Amino acid sequence: MLQLTRPAADASQWYGETPALMHRGIATALATRISSTWQEPYRSGLLRRRQWTEYALYFLYAECFGLLETRYVPGGIDTIMRLTKSLWQPPDQYLKRRDCGNWKVSDVFGPQGDGIAVVVQSYLHYPIQEVAHKIRRFLR
Repeated sequence: MLQLTRPAADASQWYGETPALMHRGIATALATRISSTWQEPYRSGLLRRRQWTEYALYFLYAECFGLLETRYVPGGIDTIMRLTKSLWQPPDQYLKRRDCGNWKVSDVFGPQGDGIAVVVQSYLHYPIQEVAHKIRRFLR
């Protein structure tokens, strides 16, 4: 899509997903790159070529032009989203089974928690009312 090759030095780097903070200047430059690469408006270029995700395009572009070092601070798996406290995978995929019934939301949002965000994957089909009940007391 971008006709760029990922720098070998960044090959082991993994970028988080939802929520991802994207820098407006990088996103604008990325759109310009897509337009110039495909000689058409970036929206058309994206719609005609669907083998991409916004994260792959954004972070590859930022890596290739050295923009990550100037706009981001490296973090860990739990820097923004508490992935280790989310309902991200099926219950039996965790070392200690985790599901909505034993999900300790207070570990993230309670007085001793340090949470910013968690994810409850929609494909796991937890009842919305049950999830809402778990988090309701932490919402203001």
